[in-house]
Amino acid sequence: MINSQQRQAGYRLLRSGLEALGPHTLARRLAEGWDRYGAPSAARTPEGGWVGSFEELGGAYSVEASSKREAYRLARRLWIKRMLDR
Repeated sequence: MINSQQRQAGYRLLRSGLEALGPHTLARRLAEGWDRYGAPSAARTPEGGWVGSFEELGGAYSVEASSKREAYRLARRLWIKRMLDR
């Protein structure tokens, strides 16, 4: 699980990276990723937990969490990072 200090550090890093990309590059990369691979999603596991997942060029990715909201948030964050790292 991510603690609040790690979350804040991640937000600061994401903000600085987004500012460096510029709005047009950012919008283009995210739209292309969304169109090509679809959006992240979250679902309940048979054991009662939650998993967030998405697919992209590198394969399928999944994250586990204790709630649907957290699973989707983690999957979305990883999806955005993967799209921007291109």
